[in-house]
Amino acid sequence: MVETVIERLAPAMERLRSAVATETAAQIAKAQAILDLALAGDWLEGDEFELVGQRPVRIGGDGTPLVDESLPLEIAALLGISVTGATFLIRDVVNLHSRFPSIWTGMSDGRVPLWRARQLTQLADTFDLGYAECLRVDGLVEPCLGRLGWGRVLARFRAAVIQVAPAKVTAHADRSRRSRYVHTGVSQEDPSLAWMSALADTADVKAFEHLLGLVTKALVEAGDPDPIDVVRSRALGRMADPEGVLALLDGVDDSTPAAQRAEKPSRRRHAPTAQVFVHVGSDLLEDGGPARVEKIGPILVDELSHLVGHHRIRLTPVVYVNGAPEPAVDAYHIPEPIRESVLARDRFKVFPYSSREARGCDLDHTVAYVGGTPGQTRPSNLGPLTRRAHRGKTHAGWTLDQPRPGVFRWTSPRGQTYRVGPDGTTNLTAGSG
Repeated sequence: MVETVIERLAPAMERLRSAVATETAAQIAKAQAILDLALAGDWLEGDEFELVGQRPVRIGGDGTPLVDESLPLEIAALLGISVTGATFLIRDVVNLHSRFPSIWTGMSDGRVPLWRARQLTQLADTFDLGYAECLRVDGLVEPCLGRLGWGRVLARFRAAVIQVAPAKVTAHADRSRRSRYVHTGVSQEDPSLAWMSALADTADVKAFEHLLGLVTKALVEAGDPDPIDVVRSRALGRMADPEGVLALLDGVDDSTPAAQRAEKPSRRRHAPTAQVFVHVGSDLLEDGGPARVEKIGPILVDELSHLVGHHRIRLTPVVYVNGAPEPAVDAYHIPEPIRESVLARDRFKVFPYSSREARGCDLDHTVAYVGGTPGQTRPSNLGPLTRRAHRGKTHAGWTLDQPRPGVFRWTSPRGQTYRVGPDGTTNLTAGSG
């Protein structure tokens, strides 16, 4: 438990000032501690290193120190964030210290919050600024730190980048014009809904908008009573079936069961096939309880039809067997039934606080595989890990035990201990609260 020294009976404004000062001091101390950990190896660019054991890597830009490659694992576990997030945090801290000394000083004396200072170094990375260019930008922006509103500081910083590296700004603009994309994702609040974002040529977007308008109008004329935004979203779903859209625009709504039964067999369909892994107890199928869809999350059984929509469905059973003997093989290669058993048991990567789906990870032998020893490849000696976490265990001093199937105990080289199991992560480090 973290305690702050703030008098509870003091006036509200005084308490607020004290809270802000405490928060600022904590963020400064956090940044300095991360920097000290990053500098602990004292590695230089030209040093020679062994191929095993601790390995230095460059996390920040040029002009920054090399860092122990396992440090992101330590910080990710301590802060309860992803390894990627920890890597970005270390990168921003070492970049600030080495490439933007004035901004680092402004952060250290409380003029610039850490999260805002990180914005500036990230903006410099966007334009691929070198070490000398960063130092020049840093000098140009220093006079406005703590004096101007943050929007004006950002504007000054961008102006300094343009002044120092105009060719790189031009190159970035060219890349931006070539960076068309279409992104999709699942709603955090309701997995039966998803979002779409796109950056495309204006002419293409206008043509798409025109078609979307035509399909929306056809649905309204067919009697859809919902608000127009809801109808437009439904029209977007219809556009995933080209033949169905053409029929709808010709005045034929073939989405009803009766119309589909009367549909000509020769008519080609382009509906995608969805392969979904659904974990649900047999007792919930009739009553409509919660199910878990891999890579999407929990959803009501009754809502599964909204999830797969117009897709053709390929069902992949997830089998749970209780009380049966544990399968094992005398080979390094993991047979598919054992793999599926582990993935059904371990829903996520088994590193502390990870939210990464297990199906996107490698299966790692908890006790390293040794040729000639029987029965090593079995669920109780396997767990899903990414390559970096595996290297931390193999080369960087992390130890891992699996005292019982699906329960993992991690100990870091700096003395942190964590238990990872079906119920999540528990920090067992002495003094962790």
